[in-house]
This record gives sequence, C-alpha cells and structure tokens, in this order.
Amino acid sequence: MLFKKHLLIVWLLFASINICNAQIEVAHVTSKNFTSTGFGGFLNFAIPVAETTYITLEGDLQYFKNKYDEELVLVPVLAATAIR
Repeated sequence: MLFKKHLLIVWLLFASINICNAQIEVAHVTSKNFTSTGFGGFLNFAIPVAETTYITLEGDLQYFKNKYDEELVLVPVLAATAIR
C-alpha cells in the first residue's frame, strides 16, 4: 500500500511538470514602519480545460526580516480562468 502512495506522488509530480512554472524572487517591501528586502518563491499552474481555455492557479510566498528582527510573511494566492 505504501508503494502505491509513493508511486501516485511520483506520477503527480511528473504530470505537473507540463502545467507548472516556478521562479525564485527577490523583493523589497516598504510599509508604515517596516522596510526590508527579502526573498520568495512563486508557482503557477495552468490547467487546460478546453482548446483555448485554461484554469490558472498561482501561489507566492515572500519572507522579509528588517534590522529590528521583525518579520513579515506574505502569501498571495490567485485563481482565475484564461482564454488564449
């Protein structure tokens, strides 16, 4: 049973390679009393539902830490449909 779970996970990873884009990013945030340069990662999945229509899922994680050891984590998420 454990082998089947591992096989399913590996299959899902290989299947997602065709529909996934990823990038690592460096960003700068300035807010009321917080300024910092940080880093993050971004994932984009475009799943085709018809010949010219896609469902797009995007997720991002950004981490910032300023000189006073205050931390800020941003996690924006987007779900949309696109016609190409």
